Amino acid sequence: MSIRGRLSRLLLMTIVPLVLIVGASLFLFVRTSVIARFDDGLLARAEAMAGMVEYDAGRVEHEFAEDVASPESEVRQFYQLWMLEGEKPTRVVARSGSLEGDDLPARVQKLSAPQVAWNAEVGNARKACRLIAMRFVPQVEEEEVAGAGAAGEAPELLLVVARERHELDHTLTLLGAALGGAGLLVIGGVLIAVRVALARGLGPIDELGAQVQAIEPSDLSVRVSEAGVPSELKPISARVNSLLERVASAFEREKRLAASAAHQLRTPLTEIRAATELSLSRERSVEEYRRTLATVLAAAERMGESTDAVLRLARVQSGRERPLIETIDLREAVMPALKRWIEPRAVRAELEIGNGVLVRADRSMLGVVLENLLQNAAGHTPAGGRVRVSATSENADRVTLEIRNAVGVGERGDDDAVHVGLGLVIARAMCEVCGGTLEAELRGDEFVVGVGLAGV
Repeated sequence: MSIRGRLSRLLLMTIVPLVLIVGASLFLFVRTSVIARFDDGLLARAEAMAGMVEYDAGRVEHEFAEDVASPESEVRQFYQLWMLEGEKPTRVVARSGSLEGDDLPARVQKLSAPQVAWNAEVGNARKACRLIAMRFVPQVEEEEVAGAGAAGEAPELLLVVARERHELDHTLTLLGAALGGAGLLVIGGVLIAVRVALARGLGPIDELGAQVQAIEPSDLSVRVSEAGVPSELKPISARVNSLLERVASAFEREKRLAASAAHQLRTPLTEIRAATELSLSRERSVEEYRRTLATVLAAAERMGESTDAVLRLARVQSGRERPLIETIDLREAVMPALKRWIEPRAVRAELEIGNGVLVRADRSMLGVVLENLLQNAAGHTPAGGRVRVSATSENADRVTLEIRNAVGVGERGDDDAVHVGLGLVIARAMCEVCGGTLEAELRGDEFVVGVGLAGV
């Protein structure tokens, strides 16, 4: 599921239940308030009617108005008055004429308890009504009290007042419909607002995605624009640009590596072809053929070593193989390449590496790097010039091997000499996978190559 879909679902799952809860709470609150006001009206009517009841000479008298239960009134009301014996209503003292002899439901509460209100169907027509019951003791005439209560104490009475509730139900229905409609409108508005807000809020993400999608492998110089990017997306755009820079650098390094490998591996093939064509140009002695075959074999061996080194470098860079880092005596590592490329030439070698200078590297890769660098130094040093190989240690963790040679077109010895080099690009790549560095620069009339390696 997309981020837009997840956010939409999360917002709707949060907002819609909240709207429903608030709407239901508001409806219940207003409904309770409306019913309470309706009950207050019933209670006021019941208290007024109770005030009209008197006890005189052993009789319960009342002065209820004729219109209390008038059938012509817009909202019909009913009442019924009982005498109580204990907790049970017995004799009916008065009732609404509109009840037509039917009784109202009665509920008896304690004398000190609040009045009871409830819903019920009243009369033969089964009208839906709201009822309230009030238990009270009627007033006693002063003459009766002065006569020492000849007729005894006033009895307890139960008065039930009922009123049709169709207006109340209609009001509550309208309230529910209004709140329900408002809730639907709010939910619809929330849906639209969430859609619009997400479209605007996620717009920078869509724009960032479009910029990334527009980047072609053929042109890695394009970068994601960080202008106007929200602060939350700036780390992402910065990481994308950093990734693009690393990818472009890796592509460029691979191009240089491939070009260097192709150029350097072409040299032994050219030498093999030249030696073979020269040998076949005319009849030669067995010794001459032998020398030619030796030259071809040496070139093939060096080409095989170079190919193996390039393939191993590719495996290491792709993560399929790890370099075998070990402790190496730097002087012992330099000596084989020095004897192979410098001593046979008409150049002077100066080795300034003491015994016991130890470095951490892959032995075979370091050997390829040293072979290549010393071969190039010997090949480009003028006759009578010098190649200086030294090692310095800035601290205990780092050793710098420096190879210096004079600038000029060097003599390569015999025409059949084998010259196979992987170039500075591949040498630098091999140093990097060993955790080292390689820097080359021209200083005056000297070409200087510095190889940084981890010390021991």
